Amino acid sequence: MLFKITHDDGNMNWYVTDNIYISGELDEESVQFLIKKGHLRPLVTTEPLLPPTGEIFKWFKQKCFAFDVDETLDISNGPISVSSIKQLYDAGHIVGICGNWSHFVRVVPNWNKMVSFVGQFYGYTSKTVFLTQLKNAIKVDEYIMIGNDPAHFGNSNDIQAAQEAGWTFIREDQFNIKRFLEN
Repeated sequence: MLFKITHDDGNMNWYVTDNIYISGELDEESVQFLIKKGHLRPLVTTEPLLPPTGEIFKWFKQKCFAFDVDETLDISNGPISVSSIKQLYDAGHIVGICGNWSHFVRVVPNWNKMVSFVGQFYGYTSKTVFLTQLKNAIKVDEYIMIGNDPAHFGNSNDIQAAQEAGWTFIREDQFNIKRFLEN
């Protein structure tokens, strides 16, 4: 959810929240409290949210990204940096782990400040089921799984799980963060 705050000096800042509902006006103290607790984060975008006329709001297209870990992220022999996950999260997208989450939470400091979910739990659910559950619970403009295609590289069949769950699939070596930061 996008949330706008107009300050006493007339300046506006946009914030994103994906875990609470905000109704009404907030003062600066409340905003700082919610940011400190992780419920509110500034929206970072390379484009202005308002066109030059200031009359029409440019809608932010929020996406949900699910990243595999092994052979996908740089913490496990993959090409995608963990800082890319943080950049997407800071830009207001919902970002999470769908793979070796236990490795991610063990080796990434402050992991809980850059992802909205971790999963899938081996032995309890498949990646397809986990992605389907996420899609049913989280309402965004697009769902994207980034991971391995065993026909190309890697061991997990992330392409099949994404296709079966109705997600767009991007192979780990074809992921370009700039495309998503420009929205």
